Amino acid sequence: IALATARLPLFAIGGITADNLPALIEAGCTRIAVSSAILGAASPTGAAHALRRLPP
Repeated sequence: IALATARLPLFAIGGITADNLPALIEAGCTRIAVSSAILGAASPTGAAHALRRLPP
C-alpha cells in the first residue's frame, strides 16, 4: 500500500542480475543500481547493453 501511494523513486541496489531485474521492475522499483553483473562479466559493455534491452 505504501508503495502504491509513494511519490519518491524506489531504488534497488545489490545482487541485481538479468534474472531478477524483471521482478524488481514489476515490484515497482523505478531506479536500479547494477555493478557486479556488469563489472564481473567477461564483456562489461555487452552485459550493460543486455540489461538495458530487458523488457520493463
